[in-house]
Amino acid sequence: MSLRSHKILNEYLFFIVWPFGSVIKSLRLLNPRFVKISLWMFTVFLGATIIVISPKMDLFRYMNEFALIAKQNLSFTQIFSSVYDDGNSLDAYKPFMIYLCSRFTTNPQIFISIVALVYGYFYARNFQYILLNLEQKLSLFQRLFLYCFLFIIPIQAFQFIKFQTAAQVFFFGLMPYLLHKEKKYLIFSFLSPLVHFSFALPVIVLIIHIFSYKNIHFLFYFFILTSFFVQFDLTTINEFLKPYTPRLLEYKISVYGDEGYSKLVKEEASTLNWYIKYYGKSMSYTIIALSIHIYALRKRYIYPYKGLFTVFCFALLIMSAANLINAFPSAQRFLSVGRVFGAAAIILILNKQIELKSLRVLQLFLYPLLLLFFVVSIRILFDTTGILTYIGNPFLLIFFEPEEVLIEFIKSLIQQR
Repeated sequence: MSLRSHKILNEYLFFIVWPFGSVIKSLRLLNPRFVKISLWMFTVFLGATIIVISPKMDLFRYMNEFALIAKQNLSFTQIFSSVYDDGNSLDAYKPFMIYLCSRFTTNPQIFISIVALVYGYFYARNFQYILLNLEQKLSLFQRLFLYCFLFIIPIQAFQFIKFQTAAQVFFFGLMPYLLHKEKKYLIFSFLSPLVHFSFALPVIVLIIHIFSYKNIHFLFYFFILTSFFVQFDLTTINEFLKPYTPRLLEYKISVYGDEGYSKLVKEEASTLNWYIKYYGKSMSYTIIALSIHIYALRKRYIYPYKGLFTVFCFALLIMSAANLINAFPSAQRFLSVGRVFGAAAIILILNKQIELKSLRVLQLFLYPLLLLFFVVSIRILFDTTGILTYIGNPFLLIFFEPEEVLIEFIKSLIQQR
């Protein structure tokens, strides 16, 4: 057995014994191959151990939906019709996954694990791609930013099945094209609307990017304007979209653009803890601050590097588009899509250069924002994972089932004291 094969075998064995420990070790070492294996496999393990704490969760609905359909042994056409009884959706991914998994199981937990397998494939490779394009040793700030990148569209996001998977697929296909003009994966980006119909919007943004002149000055100031000053209201967006919306999407647009639905979402958001309200904004402000720094020193940071220049321009464009449609309650999810491209661009750009004094000063103000984002992201992960996720392994799942989420377990320990 070669040394490389021996290392790979050891990585798999380590994962089997302690999955979470394997992830922690891989993220400490940041070895691209080890990270890819451990993150992908841990995503599957997370799917097998994820806990549904409320009937209000999308995951509860998806698991019940699968259990009901799987018992009926329906054809793909029948499943597609039952999943989208409104008849107005282009999403093929979810009914296909239900059809595929229902051929061999009626267990919803296995279904979610297979969904996690697909999501983890793209999630792990997207992070690996960033690592493969780093050229210098990471500073403490860059390492923290890199870890935060993992949580912008987080590891547990497979529970939403469609949108976040589409985001990973879109990123997977596009980054090699933006950075190195590799077109062979670009088809994944163009097919992402089949995973979630709303990714027709990022595809349109991509087409605009491909066929337009990359004027960084316009893109930067447009991004700043949309971040702080310009945002369309819901009525304006609805009126603009009506003449151009295909019939297949009219129902979806009417639901997501309904002002009553928007009011309900805002009311629910107002009940959230302060750190849930602001942790996403902390990442946005970090990206905005670093984008200003990079633009101010663009002759040093991006002009010499065509690939980084292209990535940065696209990041500015898609973040601007996400800002413009932020009035749509469900469109707020696109902020995370914009952030993931913005963060990826910034990480790669900063890693190209030795840290400047001005950047070191700026980082002192940004550390608290990144720490808030990182800590709250970990806290959110505890809402759907139990202690078995962190100390268990695949063999223990044969004998034990995760029952109590970790945050409740921690709260009970604190109350006992």
